[in-house]
Amino acid sequence: MFIFISEILFVIALSLDAFFCSFAYGTNQVKISFTKAFIISMIGSSLFAFSLMLGSLIQYYIPQEYLVFLSFFILFSLGIYKFIDGLKQINNKEYISLISMKETMYLSVVLTLDGMVAGLGAGMDNFNLFNIVILSFVIGILALVSGNLIGQKLTKNVKYNIAWISGIILILIAFTRI
Repeated sequence: MFIFISEILFVIALSLDAFFCSFAYGTNQVKISFTKAFIISMIGSSLFAFSLMLGSLIQYYIPQEYLVFLSFFILFSLGIYKFIDGLKQINNKEYISLISMKETMYLSVVLTLDGMVAGLGAGMDNFNLFNIVILSFVIGILALVSGNLIGQKLTKNVKYNIAWISGIILILIAFTRI
């Protein structure tokens, strides 16, 4: 039972970035549909499972520092883009766009890198692979959908254009990677 609770806490910790990234998109009035959240979580959980199964081999070919830097760079760049884009936007609270497939793939990669690093470095011998992958998938979807919805709801009642906040949040998340 203790191992299962540890698995849940581990996956929740990994899913916090997904929650805050989707929250950032929500503050920019960009909706992450359930389908896109499913895709992001499926890609992330699949690659997380792969990294857990082959972790001992991968760590010799892809240094953990490289994955951390790559994750930082992608999130930081996306944050700068969203910040500048948010400053340019017209304050239109009724307009909600959908996240593009291209951004869905970027977000999948960024969020997957964390899982891969965690899978490589966490010593997963005591965790049940099936449990951790299913938990990663389900909690990932919940984090993406709820973070996005909360971000949209909080900004809906604000009179000013605060779309630039999504860029700041992504930049802050990037700095937590290093």
